[in-house]
Amino acid sequence: MTLPERTTAAPSTAPSPTAEPGTESAIPAGTIISHAEMNDALDAGLVRRFGQTIGYAVHFRNCWWIHFERGWISADQRLADMLEARSAEMTGQDAIVARSAVHRPTPADRTETTPQ
Repeated sequence: MTLPERTTAAPSTAPSPTAEPGTESAIPAGTIISHAEMNDALDAGLVRRFGQTIGYAVHFRNCWWIHFERGWISADQRLADMLEARSAEMTGQDAIVARSAVHRPTPADRTETTPQ
């Protein structure tokens, strides 16, 4: 995937973050949206992250988006397929980590009593 040449900011061709889900048309690879647009979508709960600790790739409006300095760029189909497959793996691993963190004893739980 190559980044488009630098140009002056143009209006986004992506659907509005507040548009009804399912009403968007196919988003062409290389479409760019601003950080502000993605932040609005994140705040509205319309974005699925790649993993709990990876914030540079997100799924929004039936498309994978990659963070870069000027905003977010939509992924091509090959990258989107890879991200979709790996995202499922990451979600499973995140769940395992979350479960083990719940059951892990803290130092306060490990108090020892001394014999008298």
